[in-house]
Amino acid sequence: MAARVIGAIRIQECPGCHGLWAPEDRFDALVDRAARAARDRASAGEPIVPRVEGGNPASVQVEYRRCPTCDALMTRRNFEKRSGVIVDRCHEHGTWLDAHELERIAGYVLSGRADEAARIEAGMAARREREAARSAARRMQALPASGESEFTIFEGRRGRSAAETIFDLLSSLLT
Repeated sequence: MAARVIGAIRIQECPGCHGLWAPEDRFDALVDRAARAARDRASAGEPIVPRVEGGNPASVQVEYRRCPTCDALMTRRNFEKRSGVIVDRCHEHGTWLDAHELERIAGYVLSGRADEAARIEAGMAARREREAARSAARRMQALPASGESEFTIFEGRRGRSAAETIFDLLSSLLT
């Protein structure tokens, strides 16, 4: 792969398929740069065109790629869960973008759908937190008024002395 600089961001490009390898610390900056460039072109009335002609044809068959750094199979994920752009990612080293995927991601960001997806995701997270808090409150209300739980570590052994309970606990740990 050949080193390339896009908007002061150093990445690697495959001369054969025009795919891009963005190390993890550069991926977000690359996406931001591509979105800014697309926004600038659109505001100047210029058409937004792919970075290269040709590139990888859309294939029906799913292909798992190997990380160029560690050679492990990368995971495939939908960029920001809702974009429709499937990128290949090594969780330790970086992200592989097929030809045209950077432009498609920039289009997704510019469309406003990325902001909408972030709002939806934040709403879902808040909803999960509220439900967890309600569930915890319901469990606390279900406890007996004396503060004693209806459950014990040793089922059926209520009324035993503290020494007997400690002995049972130590015995269970040692066996």
